[in-house]
Amino acid sequence: MSEAQTAKHSLVFYVEKAFQGSPLLSDESNQTEILNSEKRYLHNVYTHAQTLLTGNYLFVPIIERTSGTTSFKWNAQSAEDYYGYDLGVSNGNLQIGLTWNKPLLGNNIYKVAESQINIQHDVLKNDMRMSRHDIERNVTDQYILCMLDKRQISMSDSISALLSVQAAFIARLARTGQAKQSDLQAILIEQNANKEMKLSHAQSYYNHLMELNTLCCIHDTANIQLEDEPITKNYAIGTSQFLVKYDLDSMSTVNGQKMYETKYKPQLNLFTNFGIQTTNYNTIYKNFGMSAGLTLSVLLSDGKLKKIKQHQTDAALASIALYKNNLARQNEIRLNQCSAVIKDYDVRIGMLDNQLKEYTKLLDICRREIMAGQISVFDYITTLKNIISARQQMMIVEANRQLAINAFNYYNW
Repeated sequence: MSEAQTAKHSLVFYVEKAFQGSPLLSDESNQTEILNSEKRYLHNVYTHAQTLLTGNYLFVPIIERTSGTTSFKWNAQSAEDYYGYDLGVSNGNLQIGLTWNKPLLGNNIYKVAESQINIQHDVLKNDMRMSRHDIERNVTDQYILCMLDKRQISMSDSISALLSVQAAFIARLARTGQAKQSDLQAILIEQNANKEMKLSHAQSYYNHLMELNTLCCIHDTANIQLEDEPITKNYAIGTSQFLVKYDLDSMSTVNGQKMYETKYKPQLNLFTNFGIQTTNYNTIYKNFGMSAGLTLSVLLSDGKLKKIKQHQTDAALASIALYKNNLARQNEIRLNQCSAVIKDYDVRIGMLDNQLKEYTKLLDICRREIMAGQISVFDYITTLKNIISARQQMMIVEANRQLAINAFNYYNW
């Protein structure tokens, strides 16, 4: 038995399946770990010391003349008559050691970098919420289409039962000479047409169901039944969640400016060196030692780059505000449109409901008039067709109303 056949086939079931099958939602833990690792990395960069093993070996070759003899020395320490670099200025040397360097003011820079990572984490969470919201709307829309097909199938069954009763009624009239054989044949034609309509609705239901399974990543081809679930209209909310993205973008832009300006803060490092430094290879064993000190750097002028960067940041913030306000206006318009559409559907449903009541009364009148021989069976069938058409129209309007409510709930978030 398939998984779908053993589970509750409600809207909540399919929404949860879609959440589980979403690669973006499933990737949240990986993206969170990436951001946490980046935070640890930046903390170590800005606050932890680094130890380096360094080495430098410089040799200065010369051509020396001694007692009329010319010879090559690959790394002379001293000479009187030679060709090559001036040994008083450049001489061979050896440097091997460990260098330990620690930033002393890096914690302030790290706090700014940490804020940027935290904003990125909030952006990730907001993207997850947006993805879940989009998935919920798409799955609900598809579920509503399945419900429409299901109701149309049920309507076909009720019409089939009604036609069977009417066929038996016309058959009795035909046996008593009150109805013609063509009248009975007309009923049979309507029964066959209804069977074809039911088959069409069943095929549409299966296609919509398979599309629903695809949206939810459900590997099942079984033709299962879904639970009826009315979609209710959500109450009005305060700040729209769609605008959170722009608030986070603004925060990220402002923090990016702060991060850029950290280069103008004093940079103070403590360093120590331990190892060998010598220019005389014969006395290497005497030249082990160490040194320590502080390095301070302050950027005083950069050709107005800071001012240019601030102008760029201000322009970016203005652009974000522009798109945010535009989306807020669009969503307000969409909500008003959805509300107006829902009201229109409510009016149409009320009118169709009254129409169906009147058709039901008319059908009873036609039934009595047929028995009295006042109207033909074809007139009765025409009334019956009008009832079927009105019922179909009612279900389509109800489904469209559900879709409009789902759209309202989507934007009212």
